Amino acid sequence: IISDAPGSSLSDRMALLKEYAEKGGGLGMIGGWWSFTGSKGNYRGTPVEEVLPVNCLPKDDRINDSNGFKIIKKTEHPILKGLPWNDAPTICGYNKVNAKPDAEILLTSRRIESIGKDRVEGIRLAEEENPLLAVRKVGNCRTLALMTDASPHWVGGMVDWGTKRVMVGDMELGDKYIQFLSQILKWLAKG
Repeated sequence: IISDAPGSSLSDRMALLKEYAEKGGGLGMIGGWWSFTGSKGNYRGTPVEEVLPVNCLPKDDRINDSNGFKIIKKTEHPILKGLPWNDAPTICGYNKVNAKPDAEILLTSRRIESIGKDRVEGIRLAEEENPLLAVRKVGNCRTLALMTDASPHWVGGMVDWGTKRVMVGDMELGDKYIQFLSQILKWLAKG
């Protein structure tokens, strides 16, 4: 899994990562300032982008919003199994991408908008939906793209998702968040 690693730091290894995935290995990218296109991602037009389920934008793709974004489950999938997606936390940002035609979109995000002119009288979800989690299988190859990051600030309260606390090193995380990340790893590893 690649996360917040500038493309320039992997430039000579990208072809090897693509070859690894095509031979049946799992390859994933998690969002962040240095993922996809980001501020220094630079994965557009690379061998890694070729096997991912999404295409990177030609310009900085980072989308931040203090109102947040609602996570919307689109389909059933082993990565999403057993998690309360109707009550999922909001996220604060993501990398905007375009899904490839053969990608399966598992989660999308929609911006939370305030209603009211002089004061907030309510909220609604924006019409625009953007891919948040996409997977792709080509032959034995499994690839994944999660467009938000795995740690604060974009993923926000998702790290606390769940009622039980799990200690990972010196960090306390929510059990549902741990389950979600574990299911991502199991799917990529064909577990």
